Amino acid sequence: ESSKFWSLVQLIGNYPKQFPKPNLQRQYPTLKLCSRILGNWSFIEIPDFSKEDLCDEDNFILDTHDQIQLWIGASVV
Repeated sequence: ESSKFWSLVQLIGNYPKQFPKPNLQRQYPTLKLCSRILGNWSFIEIPDFSKEDLCDEDNFILDTHDQIQLWIGASVV
């Protein structure tokens, strides 16, 4: 980046090098099927999911409540 960029985002003051992790309550992960039809997105929750639910033709969001994982099927265009 240019020196002008870095002069605009310069760090002023003391910043912590690490941030404490939030203490999240344990929750069951959720899996959502993501579909786009005619320009509109829909998200359908998959109950009692397993690895076999992840297919090459679809996109999924796995929400573990402290991380989000995206599954982009190999055949998705």
